[in-house]
Amino acid sequence: AYQVKIDGNYEVVFRERLNGVWSEAVNVTNTPKGGSQSASILVDRNTNDFYIIWQDDFERPQDAAVYWKGYLAYRDKGAGPWIFSGVIADPTNRCYFHVADIDAAGKVYTTFDNRSSVKGAVIQFAQNPTPKIHTAWSKPLRVSDFTAVSFSYSKMAVDNDGNVHAVWTQNVEQNDLDNLEVFYRKRVKGVWRAIENLSNSTAPSTTPTIAVNRKTGQAFVAWSEQTGAAENIKEIFFRESTAAGWTTIRNMSQDPGFSDYPSLYVDKVGG
Repeated sequence: AYQVKIDGNYEVVFRERLNGVWSEAVNVTNTPKGGSQSASILVDRNTNDFYIIWQDDFERPQDAAVYWKGYLAYRDKGAGPWIFSGVIADPTNRCYFHVADIDAAGKVYTTFDNRSSVKGAVIQFAQNPTPKIHTAWSKPLRVSDFTAVSFSYSKMAVDNDGNVHAVWTQNVEQNDLDNLEVFYRKRVKGVWRAIENLSNSTAPSTTPTIAVNRKTGQAFVAWSEQTGAAENIKEIFFRESTAAGWTTIRNMSQDPGFSDYPSLYVDKVGG
């Protein structure tokens, strides 16, 4: 799933590869106006249902209004038309960059930026045990502190038991200087634990990503760290959780150039 511009309107389209052949693009959002963007795509391995979550402003009451919400569409058993489910309710209408994951029971989870405060974005969380029913979304819950940045670009992952792991970028003050750090928080058996600063450095730490071993709940986090005087000198740093706590930070790129926007994936055996 990805964003395209169709007749002046941004839409989210979907393609699938079957038997080595890519299908034609299908317009999933198909909105009359606005900017459908930032899609997350999920597959329920029990039913093969497909889900796409994205941000949109097509219901903006007037052009001058600031209005963004999250929406979901689904495709039954991976076949047939995409069906518009509805909105992920939030009374502020200031929700951006939804990312999502699905657990072994088919429950869907999402984190996103909420920009309704002048103190900067906060990361919010919502879940839905029956994602085809839009009224089943939980009330959005604030996961982060005020981040003091316009967009914090959270990433999240869940394990088979529905435990949630989230990371984001937050601006903190050290010695009267602004400093971007990577923060982490997890929810275990429905209870959110304390927020942790994973990067905890004097240099800007940005664009975090996270992956989780679905069987064990072990978390792996990577991010981009400025390692030189210039802003474009960045390397990829990495930590993983263990029973004893987080491992020490490792430099994974080992390249004094420009390394950014990492991505992680954990396979079935924990690699």
